[in-house]
Amino acid sequence: MEIYNNGLVSLYLDPATFILHAELPDFESIILTEVCKSFAVITEAVKHHDVRKLLLDSTKTIVNVSEDEYKMVMTKFCHDLIATRLEKVARLTSNDTVKEKKVDKFLSEFIAEVKPTAKFQNFNNEREAVNWLMSKKK
Repeated sequence: MEIYNNGLVSLYLDPATFILHAELPDFESIILTEVCKSFAVITEAVKHHDVRKLLLDSTKTIVNVSEDEYKMVMTKFCHDLIATRLEKVARLTSNDTVKEKKVDKFLSEFIAEVKPTAKFQNFNNEREAVNWLMSKKK
């Protein structure tokens, strides 16, 4: 069921699996404040619904910001998420190799530095991501 949609981010909560599916917004410098607000909405939904499994869909997301801007926004988002009771986060990747390299670099550094308790994994398709989120192994 759709629980939020503001044109930038859409949130769907599957009542059967209790997986929150978030379609991520584009990263554009001109709307960076709105992107930050959208990530805050995702975090609030995770808290409000006590979500343990999150599916981030970045398959259509365009990243058109500097590396510093990207790192600033994503660091805040990740810190906010690890302050919740999330156990697993699956991310659907895009075909944009430049974007994916930027994401991989950020995540490797963030995970090494912060060592979050939630598990994180990238996937190329939604079925594999949902299967991993539903699996018992962490």
